[in-house]
Amino acid sequence: HRMAPEATAELAEALARQAPALAPEIAARRARGRVMHGVYLRAAWEQEPRFSNAVELASTRDALGVPLSRLVWQQSALDRHTIRESLMLLGEYLLERDIGRVQLADWLAREPVELPEEGEIAGRHHMGGTRMSDDPRRGVVDRNCRLFAQQNMYVAGSSVFASAGHANPTLTIVQLALRLSVHLDEALTRA
Repeated sequence: HRMAPEATAELAEALARQAPALAPEIAARRARGRVMHGVYLRAAWEQEPRFSNAVELASTRDALGVPLSRLVWQQSALDRHTIRESLMLLGEYLLERDIGRVQLADWLAREPVELPEEGEIAGRHHMGGTRMSDDPRRGVVDRNCRLFAQQNMYVAGSSVFASAGHANPTLTIVQLALRLSVHLDEALTRA
């Protein structure tokens, strides 16, 4: 995007500090009236699957006496490390090819990394609350999305994912629901 003159000057100064060898080239380009460009990078990631992150029943109850749910969710040191390390590797790649420089956002540059609690970066896909497994000690539903503790209850959604990728889960959830519908249809046909 085209930058205002003040932003261009700020970017040029930042680049000269980060990459002193580029300083003469930057000054020459600015002297020739070349417009500087900057890009904001947005990364998408999901946290590592952790058994300690779970949905639990709270001791408090609703008006009908049903226990309320409580989300137990923490990010790990690996989550924070992965975010920063990925950007550092991208920065090295761009630097080695002399095609750009990466400047970390303040929250990523601090040690330890503290992820924002608000805004788009704070948005997450909560997955794995009813994790799929072949072993009832390691999951809540079996490979057909049936709860281990119930013969006639199924769950189809991102909560059954054993792990998550970086992309939105919608299409995977749709495929999972279609797969479950085929399984249920076959089960009814056999009955």
